[in-house]
Amino acid sequence: ITLKERTSFWYEATTHDFMKKSHYDSGGLNIDYANKVIHSISENIPVSTSPCFGPRLANREKLYHFPIIQDAQIIVLIQTTRSTYPVTPEQQTEIVNQLIESNQFKIRSNKNDILVLERIVPNNPTN
Repeated sequence: ITLKERTSFWYEATTHDFMKKSHYDSGGLNIDYANKVIHSISENIPVSTSPCFGPRLANREKLYHFPIIQDAQIIVLIQTTRSTYPVTPEQQTEIVNQLIESNQFKIRSNKNDILVLERIVPNNPTN
């Protein structure tokens, strides 16, 4: 069985064949804006992200594959132009809504199909 003939449950059929142009297609994602978002996040901040942004955010001590969040201070998600694996788009929306409604995260930006959430730091009362 070759790469072209096999059935994969882990890869998008339209983008896994690196010999096809569709493998390199951004799917309408604004690459300049995506780079701007990625470069705006300090390397010392823990991040949870969609798989397509992982390689561009890898030079940091803590990087999580969404929906794993742990101590991430920033969540960077693709919304529709690429895969939301390992969750469905509906599950991703539900998780995001829960994070916002629970006052754990707020929307930092939501533009060009990229959603960035920022952890809400609780106010520490002074004694």
